[in-house]
Amino acid sequence: MSTENNSKAPENKNINFTNRNAVEKFLEGEQFRPCDNLKCSPVELEHDVLYMPMCMEGRFHREGVAEVLDMPLPPRPLSPVTYTTIPIWAPLVSCPHDCKGYENRTVAKFQRSVSSAIRWLFRKDKAHSSGTTQEKKKWWQDWIVLTVTGVIAAVIAGLILWAIIPRLNKLTSPATASSESQPEQKKPETTPAQPSTDDVKPMPAKPPRKVASGNVSNPANTDKRPVTQLCPNGICIGGDNKGDARVYNFGPPPPPIPTVTICVTHPTGPEGTERKTVLKFETDVEIMEAWYALFFDGPVGEGTVEMPTGSFGYTHGRADKMPNPENSFVFRSTSINFGVARWLPNNPLKVTIPSKDPVNLVKVLSGSAENGRDEIFVYRCP
Repeated sequence: MSTENNSKAPENKNINFTNRNAVEKFLEGEQFRPCDNLKCSPVELEHDVLYMPMCMEGRFHREGVAEVLDMPLPPRPLSPVTYTTIPIWAPLVSCPHDCKGYENRTVAKFQRSVSSAIRWLFRKDKAHSSGTTQEKKKWWQDWIVLTVTGVIAAVIAGLILWAIIPRLNKLTSPATASSESQPEQKKPETTPAQPSTDDVKPMPAKPPRKVASGNVSNPANTDKRPVTQLCPNGICIGGDNKGDARVYNFGPPPPPIPTVTICVTHPTGPEGTERKTVLKFETDVEIMEAWYALFFDGPVGEGTVEMPTGSFGYTHGRADKMPNPENSFVFRSTSINFGVARWLPNNPLKVTIPSKDPVNLVKVLSGSAENGRDEIFVYRCP
C-alpha cells in the first residue's frame, strides 16, 4: 500500500475470514444473538477456503454496503460478489433485536437431544418387535431404558416447575396474603354535632354568573398555573396543550444519495505498449473523503488518479483481504486543492489503470471516510 500527501490508507477490519476460529469469535460479539439459525458457513474457493456469516432465515439487519448485496440464504445459489466481498459486508450486518425467527441455541440443542433419544428408543423397540427371532433381553437393557425415560421426565417436570414457581410466589407473597386476610375495619360512625339555632346565620345569595351566548367556558381550562415538562433525551413540546402544540426539531436532514456517473474507455496505444483503462467519475452532490474499490476480471497495475480542474491528493492500494487482490485498485481522497477532501459537482476525477492484457470493470464499491455509503452508479459517456 503506497501513500501520497502523507495520509494513512483506510483501515480494514482485522478479521481473518480464512480462520474458522476467528469468524466464530466474531459471531459471538455484541451485534449477534446466540441464535441456532446463525451459522459459520465454509465457502470453498479454487485456492482457499473462506468462512462466511450466514443466517438460515435470511433476517440479517444490514447497513451501508451490505444493503445492496445479496445475503447468503440456502438453497439459493451464492453470488460471486457476495463471497468475494465478505470482509466488507460482514462487519455491517447484525441480528435484529425483535427477530421473529430467533431460536435460542441451548434450547435447540436440548430439543435435538431429546428427539434423538426418543427416536432411538422407538427404533429399538420397533427392531425387537419386527424381527423374525425374538432375542432375550439382558437385565441391564431394561434399566437403561427406564433411566433414560426417567431423566427425560425429570427434566420436563423441572422446566414446568421453573416456569410455574415464580407465579406462585407472587400469588402467595406475605404482603398479598396479609392484605387479603385482614378484613376491612369499619370506621366508627360519628354523628355530626347539630348547631344550635342561635348560631345559624343566613348566607347572602350570590348573584348568578353571566355567560355570553355562544361562548361557554370550560372550568377545567381556567387553571393558570405553568405546566412543567420533563423531556429527558428528547424534545419538549412548545406552546400550550389546547390544540396549539408545536415540536421543533433542529437536527440536520440526512444527506442525499449521490448519483455518480462513470465513463469507462479503453484508449488504444502503439502496438506492443501497455494497455490502459480510463475511468471518469462525476458526482451530482458533495461527498466528503470519498473512496472507491474497483474490481476487474484480470490483473491490473498500480493506477493513478487526477483532477483536471485542480489539485487532488489521495492514497491507493489493493483489496488485500479479498481473493485475487491483483485484480483490484482502491483509492481514497485525502485533500482537494490543498484543503479538506470535499468532492463537489463539476470536478471530475480521472482514474487510469494500466494492464498487460485487456480487462473489464466488473464491480465498484464506494464509501465516505471510514464507512461505506450507498451511491447510485450510472455507466455512460457523454
